Amino acid sequence: MQKILKKQKNGEILVETCISNYREIIPTVLSWLEHITLVEPEDFKTLIKDILGQAIRRL
Repeated sequence: MQKILKKQKNGEILVETCISNYREIIPTVLSWLEHITLVEPEDFKTLIKDILGQAIRRL
């Protein structure tokens, strides 16, 4: 389920998404990463940082 919580005049939106497992949304978050800001939950933000850190270390 996804819900738009707030629309800004500059075109930014705040979206709430409900998922049952982080693996469902990781590919979407990574594909939009340069266009989004993760607000919460903290453990998901940490997971994304870890994934990006691993990718950087492989370069």
